[in-house]
Amino acid sequence: MERGKEVVDASPSKEENVGVIWKESPVEKKLQPSGNGNPVENATELRGFVSSLITSPSPSKQTSSKFKFNKIINSSNVRSEGINRHIVFSPDKEHAKPPIVPLSSPNQQNKRQKSQDQALLSILEKMEDAYSDSPEKQPPKAPESPKNDVDMDMSDESWDLLLQVEMQATQQYIEQQKKTEESPGDANRAKERTGISPAVLPRRTIETTLKQPASKPSDYIRLIALEVHCDNSLRQLLIRAIGEDDAIIDVVMADDWFDTPIQVGDAFNFIWTAEITSTLIANNSANLIILHPDILVSPTSVTSSLGCARRAVLQKTLSLNQSSGPSALVGVLKHELFERALNSGLYSIPYLIEQSKDIIQQNLLKCLEAGLTGQQVAEEMKASFQSIHSMLNRLHTTGIQVTDNQYIRLERVLATEEPLWSIKYGINGTADSSIRIVLNNMPSLVPLELKTGKRIYNEQEHRGQVLLYTLLLEERYHGCSQGLLMYLLTNESVLVSRPPAIIRALLLSRNDHAHQLAAYHNLSTYPPLLKNPWDCSKCFQAAECMLHHAAEENGSVYTSGVEEVFLKHTSHLSPVDLAYFAKWNRLIDLEFRKSQTAVQQLWLYNNDTRIANGMCIANLELKSMANSIVQFDALDQPSLLTQDLKFQIEDRVIVSAETNDTVVLHVAKGKLLKISAQSISIALFSPISSAVLKGESIVGDKPRWRIDKDMLTSGLHQAKRSLVALFVGSSPQDITAGLKPGSNPTIYTSDDSHMGDIKRRHLICRLQPPRFHAEGTTLSLLQAHYKENPMGAPYEPLYQAFLGMNSDQQRAIEKVLHAKDYALILGMPGTGKTSAITMCVRLLLYLGFSVLVTSYTHSAVDTLLLKLLDHDVPMLRVGNKDQVHARLVPHLIESKISTMTTTAEIEELFLQSQLVGCTCLSTNHVLFSKRRFDYCIVDEASQITQPVVLGALRTAEVFCLVGDHYQLPPLVTDAKAKAGGLDVSLFKRLSEAHPNASVQLGFQYRMHRDIMLLCNTLIYNHQLKCGNQETKPSWAFPASSTVGAASWIRSILTAEPAVVFIDTDDIGFLEEKTSKGLINQIEADAIVQLVMRLQRSNVNDVGVLSPFRSQVHYLQSKQSTQMASIEISTIDKYQGRDKDVILVSFVRSNANKNVGELLLDWRRINVALSRAKKKLIMFGSSSTLSTSPILKSLIELVKAQKWIFPLPPAAITINPSSQAAPMAKKRAYAVMSNDGNAIENLVPGIISKPPRPIPPVSRNILDTVM
Repeated sequence: MERGKEVVDASPSKEENVGVIWKESPVEKKLQPSGNGNPVENATELRGFVSSLITSPSPSKQTSSKFKFNKIINSSNVRSEGINRHIVFSPDKEHAKPPIVPLSSPNQQNKRQKSQDQALLSILEKMEDAYSDSPEKQPPKAPESPKNDVDMDMSDESWDLLLQVEMQATQQYIEQQKKTEESPGDANRAKERTGISPAVLPRRTIETTLKQPASKPSDYIRLIALEVHCDNSLRQLLIRAIGEDDAIIDVVMADDWFDTPIQVGDAFNFIWTAEITSTLIANNSANLIILHPDILVSPTSVTSSLGCARRAVLQKTLSLNQSSGPSALVGVLKHELFERALNSGLYSIPYLIEQSKDIIQQNLLKCLEAGLTGQQVAEEMKASFQSIHSMLNRLHTTGIQVTDNQYIRLERVLATEEPLWSIKYGINGTADSSIRIVLNNMPSLVPLELKTGKRIYNEQEHRGQVLLYTLLLEERYHGCSQGLLMYLLTNESVLVSRPPAIIRALLLSRNDHAHQLAAYHNLSTYPPLLKNPWDCSKCFQAAECMLHHAAEENGSVYTSGVEEVFLKHTSHLSPVDLAYFAKWNRLIDLEFRKSQTAVQQLWLYNNDTRIANGMCIANLELKSMANSIVQFDALDQPSLLTQDLKFQIEDRVIVSAETNDTVVLHVAKGKLLKISAQSISIALFSPISSAVLKGESIVGDKPRWRIDKDMLTSGLHQAKRSLVALFVGSSPQDITAGLKPGSNPTIYTSDDSHMGDIKRRHLICRLQPPRFHAEGTTLSLLQAHYKENPMGAPYEPLYQAFLGMNSDQQRAIEKVLHAKDYALILGMPGTGKTSAITMCVRLLLYLGFSVLVTSYTHSAVDTLLLKLLDHDVPMLRVGNKDQVHARLVPHLIESKISTMTTTAEIEELFLQSQLVGCTCLSTNHVLFSKRRFDYCIVDEASQITQPVVLGALRTAEVFCLVGDHYQLPPLVTDAKAKAGGLDVSLFKRLSEAHPNASVQLGFQYRMHRDIMLLCNTLIYNHQLKCGNQETKPSWAFPASSTVGAASWIRSILTAEPAVVFIDTDDIGFLEEKTSKGLINQIEADAIVQLVMRLQRSNVNDVGVLSPFRSQVHYLQSKQSTQMASIEISTIDKYQGRDKDVILVSFVRSNANKNVGELLLDWRRINVALSRAKKKLIMFGSSSTLSTSPILKSLIELVKAQKWIFPLPPAAITINPSSQAAPMAKKRAYAVMSNDGNAIENLVPGIISKPPRPIPPVSRNILDTVM
């Protein structure tokens, strides 16, 4: 079809020119960085940091670190020559009282992170000045040490704690001075401490310290390094550490442990294997050290890091595997066959043939992805039948010979693919099998690792892996000291013993790897490049490695050490490209670190804290288990439905078993199926080990069960891989299958290396203007296509439907049809964007184009597909049965291929499907490796982060982003990532760069004209227009809704106006701070009265919204059976939804007029105001809310329109816990604690900030300056 000549950045028509200018409102406030979000970890590590500040001098500026110093440990055999120790508040100082370093809290001075860092440096410099009056106190220069400086990231709460500890330390010193003056004998004894300073924090004996709480382990202790000294002459690290109960402990790391890369502030586990002495010493004779135990690494990553530490870190951060090719897939399928035979105890050849067929059938998609046919895989599997039969036959009967005179025989299989997490060793992994064997008539537990490749190449690596698994099984079950390796190819078996020296070497490697991961997450530093031309040229991660070196390390051909490899993977990238990658890669890392911190709370927080946070359900009893569905009953606790749980149906959860003093963490993972008052049902991804169920683990036979929300999001890994693929790797243009014949996809420049997504790189990174075909009508396009395909369906019905669209919708559709690169559609609230997208897709399909419909959520994708299904449009849905709408299940890939037996049939289905729907994070499906699309339409694009949407965009030639940037942006949980711009969507980026590529939809079909006036005046500058007559006239409630009602209810439930603001100021009741957050009982009570009155009149299309999760939970707790159908939700979760009647509870009402952070975001307020179709009822304190610029304008508007009503005292039917007697024409306030900003629990881990001055704001989005 002839599309006409190309027009670059085509200018819009006069009508299109009346659009939205994309400027940011000053109302939007960036959250300050607030630590790592883990109060326990923050406090513990800060105590160590503060102690080192108070008890240690800062060395001269020429030394390698400000936090390292020298000390003597009395009980160790350390020579004292040349090792001195100095403290700030030393008794031998001449000054009468300790110098007080003036500290200024950022909370008091409204400083940002840069100011915090400067203040921290100021402290250090002033401490150095304090030593300048006594040169003899300067410590000698230590020998060069590999230990790096520590970058302390001081958050607001850390500053507060720092001030508190400083005052405590000063007071302790003053009291100590008084005691010294009163008792000279004590002072003499103190001087006998040759070099050991008086500890600021309480110092206890080792024996007292090792008496851990009942729930703590008995064979290791968790510590934080306060002081680190490297004594090279004796090859010892001398550590002063703080325990979990604030005890100060001396630790010596000698012999091989001297190489531990520990730094001040690092957490580590001391595992004792010998009798305890007064000082904890780890050497080659006894005891173990685990550095950064909260960073869990797999045995495979530990052994692979020995070859290249940088590659291991990249694998971990990108979640990449070495190969997903044919050999790897065949190995995986052989593993599955072996494990089925092992579990069932059946291993005859006919059984193996039957199971092999079933395995291949279930993995046809993976075979297609690997480029194998089912027949080819069957042949490969057949070659292993005899070996599997022989191995298992001997294992069950005569036994397998492992040495000249030793045979092992299988006693029982405990589990296959059992997830194993160890906080003791800082290791997690999944062993192929855990089995009990009989060796020399003695039972023993061993991990079984099956290897399908050649033994000769990787045997040492295999031995290391299986030995680490022995540690995990020993911790969980006891009695495991050996591991079993079975080589399928050669039919050999090896029983691997666990000598201490090998374990020590493996744990040292694990510590090095954890240290490198910690450096990456905290400082964004990678291990050095290998710089080996041969190895680097063969490395499967060379492209990612060189990209990171060029973009984040400012690398060059000279610094890379492998010129050809570096140029091959980076020469095509411009400085703009590299800057884009560096920025977004770092932002993803910040967000990922936040999720990692949330995962670590699993073991860093106790049950009570996690239950209070709504992230855990504990004290459960295993009631039943059928197939993969397990039901737990709640014991001795309130109804689960009344608890403030952060769980939702389909959420991923982690199942653990525990007693009072032991815990088996992560025995299984699953998803939440059902929650009732006293029970919870989980669909497990893998079965719980039979040994745990039978009481053979350390928790015994009657454990209590615990369910935690799984906070680790694999979507961040997918987003990072999509970001990397924009710059390196294969080009999507290499795939042409699925595109319309003759569409001729274009490449931007001929000199570009054919690597990465060239087209999107130009459009997104370099912001090249989008191109459009010359103007042409939709009718002409339809006629031209029908002329080329006269046997096809007539175009007239489709064109008539197009004419039924309003002018804005038609203009938006034509913008998409004419796009050669991309088009943007601004869909303001209620403007029929879903109808416009549906019409656009129908036209594109008729014209012969293929279309991918995507969004961030399954519900958004389903909404579009269901509209298309109403028009009988054939489609293919990517996803799982339990994630999609029931009407779309027959269109799922798994439903379509259930009867297919070959990969060729599946590939044909993929290529013939003209319309496909999926989420943005599903584009790693095999379908997208086999074909591309002409168009990709992304709904709700303004709510999707840029890295997440990139994966979908590379699958198509042209993309269309549909969204509303003036509603809520993408959800970002990390404050630093948000401040860095992770919440800036691609929709916003492109709209600001090229406004002419955007078309707005202005005719709205949802809201009453009064409600529309709010959005128009406050946000959209009167660009919204009534799209039909239904939104113009008033709407009346049923007469029965006001019969017998109180006068205040009758005044609200009237035809006019459609907007009501209920002012609670005259009542005098305030918000209340509870353990779960802020609530407002008066607003909740009034809402319940109104909702019940509406329901009695059969007005059920009602929604109740609040910005605060705690208020939502409080309202839900008051929800009676009569209100069961009413939806109560946070504002954020209601974007894209609507109801006839919406009630909003703003909650904030306090004497300090503190409105908090949430209500400053004008986009959140926009969402709240635009959800109602016929009646919007708002509750709030006008005096408190007026401190928010957007809400002040709202209140001024409703006052001007006479839509504001005072809530009378007669409306109160409850006796709130915080109240004050109303006074005549004056507001009375109760005295109660204030909660700062109450950023609420919308995002876990975000700390409240003090109020700041708010600049004047213009809410007119057409203003040139905002």
